[in-house]
Order: sequence, then C-alpha cells, then structure tokens
Amino acid sequence: MRLFCKIITYITISCGLSYLAYEGNGSFFIEFLKNIIPLLATLLAINMTSSALIAGELSKLRIKYPKADLTATNKEMKKTFIFQLYLLIALFIIFLLRDALIIQNLEIKKIVTLISNAFAIGIFLYYLEIIYDLGKALFDILNFNNQNEDL
Repeated sequence: MRLFCKIITYITISCGLSYLAYEGNGSFFIEFLKNIIPLLATLLAINMTSSALIAGELSKLRIKYPKADLTATNKEMKKTFIFQLYLLIALFIIFLLRDALIIQNLEIKKIVTLISNAFAIGIFLYYLEIIYDLGKALFDILNFNNQNEDL
C-alpha cells in the first residue's frame, strides 16, 4: 500500500510540474531538461559512492556483530542501483522517441511533451529520494558506531 501511495504521489507531482512548466514556457525547465541525463548520471555516481561507503561500514558492523544479517540491505542497494540504471536508459529512449514522434506528428506534441517531461521529473525526484535515503543511512551508521564506541 505504501508503494502504491508513493507511485501515485510521484505521478501527481511529476504531471503537475510538467504541466506548469509546459504552460509557463520558462527557460529554467527547458535548460533543466537539456541537462537532465548528465545530471542523473552524476547523481547515480554519487549514489554508487555513497552505497560503497555504506557497504564498507556494514562490513565493519558484520565483523563486530556476526549474528547481524545484512543480506537484505545489500540486496536492496544492488536493486536500487540497477533500477536507477534502467530509469536512466528508459529516459534516454523516451527522449529519442519523443523527438521522433514530435517531428512526425505535430498534433500530439503537447501530450508527448507533457508525458516525457513528467517522466523526467519523476525520475529526478526518485534519484533525490535515493540520495536522501543513503545520506540518512550513512548518518545512522555513523551515529551507531559513535554510540557503541562509548560503551
């Protein structure tokens, strides 16, 4: 149920922002979309670095607490990385198709543009959520290590 609500929230926010950007014809959003793929690739690299740091800290915890089962955490980090990669590839394909569809059929330009922009915004928001989760996890691990060093 939580996942369903999250998906609905992403769709709603993405479609709303896409519509506002399309109707407003602002230069910020146009420039943002020109740079979205390199930006997402950079965020993916940051996420990978953060995940590697978290995996290293988890390895240290596994040595200290051998009964701790961290396989689910490692699987989730791997799954998230693969999903981000798929989203980046999907966005690239969507932008290619969008340009082909708009050139061939100008009647559907607004719908195709709105949908592709909403998809780009949704992916960007998802990437930001992943960065937030990784940062939160890293600080939780560091706080856990600091609390246990005092004992």
